[in-house]
Amino acid sequence: MPEEVDAHGHIALGKRFAGRRFDVHILESGAVILEPVSDHAEAREPRVAELAPGLGDEDRRWAEANRPSIEAYNAWADQRPPFSHSVLEWRRGRGGQAAG
Repeated sequence: MPEEVDAHGHIALGKRFAGRRFDVHILESGAVILEPVSDHAEAREPRVAELAPGLGDEDRRWAEANRPSIEAYNAWADQRPPFSHSVLEWRRGRGGQAAG
């Protein structure tokens, strides 16, 4: 099912996947793999390191130099719901329906 990425870098997967979390794997070929993860996924390496094959040398050096800050941010973010969940809750609170 071909999908188009919008101007914000988003792709619509439909209501079936609303509020779900995914690990995003970008292969050197440019292929993107979305792997569903549980809300309580184990701690893991910083996401930026997973994207490193697609980054330039300068970006990889920056990521390595900032690894502690990246890991701290990822740990903080993993304890919070995704922004899409907050939007859905806000819409429900207003009696609106989520776009799908």
